[in-house]
Amino acid sequence: MKSAFAWPVALGVAALLLMGAAKTPPTNAVPFGGLKEIEAFSDASARGDQAGMTALLADQILFSAGDGTVQREPKWDHADPAVDLVRKQTQVLRAAAAKGDRAGMDRVLDDSLIYVNEDGVVSGRHDLRLGSLLTEVRPDAATVTLTDWAARRVEGVIVTSYVTNTATRYGQQMVDERALVMDAWIRRGAGWTLVESQSIPLSQDPAPAALEPGVLSEYAGVYSLAPNFVVTITASTDGLALSTNGGNPVVARPEAKDLFFIPAGDTGARRSRIVFQRGDDGRIMGYVSSRGLSLKRVTGGDLAVGSTPPHIGSSVAPASELLVRRLGGLAVTSFIHDRVTQYPGEALHTRYRSTESWIRQAGAWKMLSLQSLELPVDPPVAARLADRMGDYLGEYAPSPDGSVKVVRLGDRLAIAGPGGQPSALQAIAPDVFLIEGKPRLSLLFQRDAGGRVLGFSLRREGRDLGFRKLLSTGSA
Repeated sequence: MKSAFAWPVALGVAALLLMGAAKTPPTNAVPFGGLKEIEAFSDASARGDQAGMTALLADQILFSAGDGTVQREPKWDHADPAVDLVRKQTQVLRAAAAKGDRAGMDRVLDDSLIYVNEDGVVSGRHDLRLGSLLTEVRPDAATVTLTDWAARRVEGVIVTSYVTNTATRYGQQMVDERALVMDAWIRRGAGWTLVESQSIPLSQDPAPAALEPGVLSEYAGVYSLAPNFVVTITASTDGLALSTNGGNPVVARPEAKDLFFIPAGDTGARRSRIVFQRGDDGRIMGYVSSRGLSLKRVTGGDLAVGSTPPHIGSSVAPASELLVRRLGGLAVTSFIHDRVTQYPGEALHTRYRSTESWIRQAGAWKMLSLQSLELPVDPPVAARLADRMGDYLGEYAPSPDGSVKVVRLGDRLAIAGPGGQPSALQAIAPDVFLIEGKPRLSLLFQRDAGGRVLGFSLRREGRDLGFRKLLSTGSA
């Protein structure tokens, strides 16, 4: 049976044929090097070498390339008392994580744990860093259900994949989030402990914003990266259409003034945004994509598009930030690959955090599971704040039992919870900020008819948590 596997840092997509039956791991297998096996698979994928990739895969592999789906052979789905126990432990573990209950998690965590949260941050058992909307604001209640469960058991190793559906309540507000998780468990005596885990967020499109009449037409025009890389933008009643070099248009919906998103449905792939930039006179000067591509608006007439399409090349740097845990016949690892895409006159770096588990089969090391996440970056854009910084200062609360403050941090704004260190805010569009170092979190401020700030929506993966403004405050 053939399965198509999309390797996130390869130059193409390969079809892999999974063959054979599980074999008992020998005791005299070659040592696991980590980088050697990782780069061997990456290199085979880049070359489209199907045989080379297949030779490195375990028969029972669970493969998630970051798009929110898991590719697997159903015939290897496994259920027995040990798998049932791991599923029960997983439910307890994820419920504790949703509540920030680290003591509740600790009972099933292995000392060799590699834990990667939804932001791509790596930690271990003793420095566990969970992903949350804002760790300073605890929910009043949280429930977690698991769906799309799949499990593989090979000797003393169990790998699983599943989707967490987390509903958290803050006062009268409910926030629903979904994540795709891949775990590896190892037998310890009569029990099982978690030795590796990575989550990737499953996004949904936010509700498009209602802009004032005529605003969309301000963005219409021609934007250029190079003479043979030109994007033409036209406005419609509900968004923008972007056509590159006369190709099929891509639709962008307004998220706020000067901020647009490319609809992607419900997916694990990172959602694309574009941020328009204005000059001191308020006119649109260009835009920057969420991955860092910067285009300038063409003025003084249409730009003639070159007859030769641009060459866009891509290469992958060797794995970096490598972590390896070797536990007998199991090796778990986490690392980063940097894909460099060369556009005309500009190179973009896209980084992926991946975790893999490898087992010994037939005298060699085989990949049993893989999960990858494209790491978001802080955008290289900023909006002018000097004349309106004071508008945002104050205390904000999503419920009666928790609040955060927006304060001055030197010549910048910052957000902090009770007793917490302030995190700098980066303005990317009018009334829209990112938390520096946490680019998956957006703050979209709302104003009344008189221009007074009423509160903000904290947005992550299309889900919003509303904060109302309570009072003013000063500097940090």
